[in-house]
Amino acid sequence: MVSNVLRGLIASTSLLHSTLAACQGRSPDVVSASTLLPNSTSTQGDVLYYDVAVIGGGSGGVYTAMGLIDQGKSVAVIEKQERLGGHAHTYTDPQTGLPINYGVQVLHNNDLVKAYFARFGLNTTISPVGMTNGVTQVAADFNTGKLLTNLSIPTDTAAIGSALATYATIAASYSSYLSDGFNLPDDVPEDLLMPFGDFVVKYNISAGLPTIFSINQGIGNILDLPTIYTFQYLPLETLIYLQNGFIVPADGKMTTLYDAAAAELGENVFLSSTVESVNRTASSNVTINVATPGGPKTIIASRLVIAIQPTIDNLSPFLDLTAEERDVFSRFTHAGYWPMIVNNTGIPDNFQVNFYDPNTPFNLPRMPGGYVISPTVVPGLKTFYYATGQTSGANPSKLEVRTEMLAGISRLASSGLVSNTSSVPNVVAYADHGAFCLQVSAEEIKAGFYKKMNALQGSGNTFWTGATWIAHDSAQIWRFSEGLLPNITAGI
Repeated sequence: MVSNVLRGLIASTSLLHSTLAACQGRSPDVVSASTLLPNSTSTQGDVLYYDVAVIGGGSGGVYTAMGLIDQGKSVAVIEKQERLGGHAHTYTDPQTGLPINYGVQVLHNNDLVKAYFARFGLNTTISPVGMTNGVTQVAADFNTGKLLTNLSIPTDTAAIGSALATYATIAASYSSYLSDGFNLPDDVPEDLLMPFGDFVVKYNISAGLPTIFSINQGIGNILDLPTIYTFQYLPLETLIYLQNGFIVPADGKMTTLYDAAAAELGENVFLSSTVESVNRTASSNVTINVATPGGPKTIIASRLVIAIQPTIDNLSPFLDLTAEERDVFSRFTHAGYWPMIVNNTGIPDNFQVNFYDPNTPFNLPRMPGGYVISPTVVPGLKTFYYATGQTSGANPSKLEVRTEMLAGISRLASSGLVSNTSSVPNVVAYADHGAFCLQVSAEEIKAGFYKKMNALQGSGNTFWTGATWIAHDSAQIWRFSEGLLPNITAGI
């Protein structure tokens, strides 16, 4: 996902501009769906037949479903939430009618994205990047609430541009390995394996670090991670769009795209539904048992696409995991990431609070903690983003996260920034992005982890898409899913 915080990024210099320009199954007695009723859905009571079933109605699942429909395939989409869209969240203020996106904010300005919106007859517009006029940025310590007025934060635009240009040049040199997923050579380059903090020092790009950190939210403690994850989440193309603008829906609602997809899918989308079991023992199809608001359904499909985060906790309750799948997916660690809209913060509408830590390398805060509190188009409402570091265990509970986020706002009352110290922050909207940015260690990457993961595609008539297979970035997920379509449709 492109950063949730694009306001406040310092404008790129001509050096960065010139560098970017240069770099540029079924039972034996059951007939498969495609044989029974080509390109259609067949129902026999609570048994439904499809060419493809998609588990997960987020960015990757919905794009894949639409691509398959465009090729004449029948598709079912199963989603546990009451809506499609995954990490795309839009809150509409009841007083003003104005929308606030607090998940996915912007999309890459490329032909694939434009074509996807045009497919639904939806208009888009260019979203300029930069600080909103009249908004003042301040630095604060999330843990203490104190303003960091003497903190040394890079402000020299030439130095920042030079650092980002160096980063862009190096990232571009590895794009053949990362632009369509994790397609790494046997001998993985050391630059991709070293901790990003070491990479920053090696190439002297610390001036660009606050910008990189603010974009790559939710990936954990960025300085500790193998550099490959920073490159994957902030590729060259994103830096280009930081200069030239991103795409947003013309109506301002990121969820509009998914509302249109849900309308098109109609009775073939199963919302608020839980996959109870999947059987992949047959050679030519899969059987999926689903609990839906309308009662239990059995879906028999020639192919299965899984578009949720492939953690053992997510998959083991319903999927007959193979030894190979269990071996791969059990190795992941993950971070946690939560967006929120709050009111009654007492923070002036013309202020954005960026969190730093004066006691850490490069003053970047260690997670868990807050990233930023930003103004919105609605006076009094703020967006707030919070994350944890990497873990192989469970994320904190919704109550724990909400409590800590609100406590972080309350601590600012002692800083003098809050105009009304008696105000009590209130949550208007909140989302849990679950296990975010699934990662493995540099040692695992070097030992061929991603070759093993990629080899799972197609096994048991099952294909995989989503952020883990490329990045938490909708446009990148759509590109990856587009490349997967010929393999999914082969033979059906």
